[in-house]
Amino acid sequence: EAHVAAVSAGGGAEGGGGGQSSHSAWALDPLLSDALFRGGEAAKDPQAGAASMPPKEVRRRFLKRLEQWTRVSGGALEKPMHARGEPPKVVLTTEQRRGHSVTCVAELAAYSIDPYTAARELAGVCGATANVEEEALKSGVQKRVVSVQGLWDRSITEWLPAKHGLPPRC
Repeated sequence: EAHVAAVSAGGGAEGGGGGQSSHSAWALDPLLSDALFRGGEAAKDPQAGAASMPPKEVRRRFLKRLEQWTRVSGGALEKPMHARGEPPKVVLTTEQRRGHSVTCVAELAAYSIDPYTAARELAGVCGATANVEEEALKSGVQKRVVSVQGLWDRSITEWLPAKHGLPPRC
């Protein structure tokens, strides 16, 4: 098991239960040091051979090493979905079709938002015609894109977090 000892700025270990000063550091054993420094990065990092490190730096490095996961919950989902990596992105584009502007919203299924319901709601919010276009991908999956007549990208960007609770980064 990894062992972390609180070490004062003077170099000695603090007594049991004592509060840490602003100059305290954690002594790193080989296992904890390996968890904080990747193999290739250890050669480049000047702190790689350090015997102690401030607690904030230990936390920052440890969280940086963790794998990112995303949890999607709410809406039509009965159970939360967990996925590796960044949160799924909702694709919002504007196009010109036959001389008219169209705003398209794709990838709503990643947040279990029904595109047909979203089209009805967007028609009311934007005061414009909205429909769902289905496109078959090579994999055989149906891609559904909500198209709204006009330039409604700002209104839709405000509507998604307000109505469905999507994070701003999406």
